[in-house]
Amino acid sequence: ITFVWLNENIKTIGACAFYNCRALTTVTFSAEIINLGEYAFYSNVSLREVVGVNNITIGAYTFYDCSSLVQVGASNNVVKVKNTTLPEYAFFRCGSVASFDLTEVTAIETCALNSCGGVTDLVLTQVTSIASSAIYTNTSNNVNIVINKDITSEGLKANSIGGTRVTLYS
Repeated sequence: ITFVWLNENIKTIGACAFYNCRALTTVTFSAEIINLGEYAFYSNVSLREVVGVNNITIGAYTFYDCSSLVQVGASNNVVKVKNTTLPEYAFFRCGSVASFDLTEVTAIETCALNSCGGVTDLVLTQVTSIASSAIYTNTSNNVNIVINKDITSEGLKANSIGGTRVTLYS
């Protein structure tokens, strides 16, 4: 399977639904609201885009090791999620993602954005809690991260943000 089109009646993709489907490149939804279960696209190394909607919520490990992923949602080359908490390992090793829209996220769990080497800018102005190792990148890109100016030391866990060429702004 390389392409999947899901009609408007399908609003939830269960846990492990497309687990390790290494040839899958595109998933297109017709529904308005989509919920993606844990491990739904785990290790889909060829998956480039999940398109058709703007209201996507995801579970832990949903896009783990989707190294070709560049788009989730309706905007070109942007990953947009509606979660308030970005779950653990949600986008771990998604190295092709250049841009995330995380405007509704208030918490980022362990390794949620770890090893996303294609990202150059992250705006986390609503985030009040960032877990250990949540955002870590080794990249030749300069990575600018704007965090909530009111985040406290309790909200910013030890080693929560790190890597090469990272600049933090508040």
